[in-house]
Amino acid sequence: MDRFIALKRDMYTSVDTFDSILAGLRAADPEMGDRNHLAFFSRVISGRPGERIQEGMLGAFDNYWENSVVSIVNAILQNAERTYMTGFAAFGSGDYSNAATAFDRADSFINLSPVYFEKRLSLKGGARAQPVALLGNSIVPDDVQSFARLRAMSEAGNYLRQAANLAGRVNTLVKVERTPLVQWQEGSIATAAALSAEQQTRSTIAETQTAIQNIIASANRVDAEIKPHTDAPYIRDAINLIEKINSDAAGEGLKAAHRYYTIAGSDLQRSLAARKSELERGKNFLDGQRRTNAEGVVRVERYPAEALQTLTAMLSALSGDLQRGNSLTAYYRNDSAAARADAQVTAVQTSSAQIIDELNSLNAQAQALAQTARSQTSLAEAHRQEG
Repeated sequence: MDRFIALKRDMYTSVDTFDSILAGLRAADPEMGDRNHLAFFSRVISGRPGERIQEGMLGAFDNYWENSVVSIVNAILQNAERTYMTGFAAFGSGDYSNAATAFDRADSFINLSPVYFEKRLSLKGGARAQPVALLGNSIVPDDVQSFARLRAMSEAGNYLRQAANLAGRVNTLVKVERTPLVQWQEGSIATAAALSAEQQTRSTIAETQTAIQNIIASANRVDAEIKPHTDAPYIRDAINLIEKINSDAAGEGLKAAHRYYTIAGSDLQRSLAARKSELERGKNFLDGQRRTNAEGVVRVERYPAEALQTLTAMLSALSGDLQRGNSLTAYYRNDSAAARADAQVTAVQTSSAQIIDELNSLNAQAQALAQTARSQTSLAEAHRQEG
């Protein structure tokens, strides 16, 4: 092939020399015209000027190339496309491993083509061929469509391989991380651990989505450059599949968000129930118990010290509850727009906000009762000291 190209380049050199000498002779004798051996030799090599198809000996070289090497490029394209479409179908069904294998195989065909495009450029005389600049390569106009098609296929396979790795990461994560809510409900892990696990899931999914969106952006840029040169849909079809992965990842992110808010809200609900019970117990100590002595006299025995102890412990626990509730409110306020727009997440957080309001109400009630208990305890102590 290199010898073949060298012969044609020798012809370019020869015809350039003939044309240069002829130009000098014509400058000396404008009446000379084409009736001379130099003009004849030039036409034998180059053919007639202005013809749609290259004539002469140079045309014979091009014709040979078209009927030999171009058929090799076409075979590369056909084999690469067949293998690529196998991978594309596997990717669409979620079989990412076999998809990646098929894309690698397609690339093994595609990687055979650059040498032919480079040799074609040399055959055409380099800059003499007025090459097209495409994705960092100089391509002979006749080869642009084949090059663009093969490059689009290669780029699409590369983007799908990257997306497959990210999709596999999300799938693995989701299978593992769906368990914290169940474990928390069963009591096998603490609230903090369950929330941390779901937050980690959300963070990982968000990072994965960012990576997927970067792939899509890169694919769109390459497609915009290739699109004017081929109608091959490889990259656009790949983007559609990758966008579906992004959508699925977003859905899993919302599910993790729902689990997070469910755990946090349910934990507050448990705390609310416990604080109501503690408040009621402290109130009962203050209200006292009615007792009837042997003479039939009814007395009310109150226990302000016990009430104060119960209410103080209750208020301490309630302070922690409110701190968690306020943190949850801030977390929701700063959450993604997608999470705050999700109906399930919003419903759970609305319920949590109502619980927080109830906790604040209990706090006010408990503070008042604790003050009453302190007063009664002080009074009882004064009476005791007075005898």
